[in-house]
Amino acid sequence: MPIVLRLQSVVESQLQGIGPADIVSIVAELVVAACFFGPLVAAVAITSWILKRTAGYRAAQSYRHPLH
Repeated sequence: MPIVLRLQSVVESQLQGIGPADIVSIVAELVVAACFFGPLVAAVAITSWILKRTAGYRAAQSYRHPLH
C-alpha cells in the first residue's frame, strides 16, 4: 500500500491551506478512494447496462416466428 500512502500525501500537500489539517486529511483519503474505486464502480455499472441490453435483444429475438 505504499502507492496509496504516497498518493494521499501528494493530495494532502496540494490541499494544504484550504482548511484544518483533519479536514484536509479526510478529503485526501476520499479522493484517493475515489481514484481507486471509481473506475471499478463504473466498470460494474457499464457491464450491467450492457448485459441488460443484450438480454433484451435475446428476448426479442426468441419471440419471432420462423417464416415457412
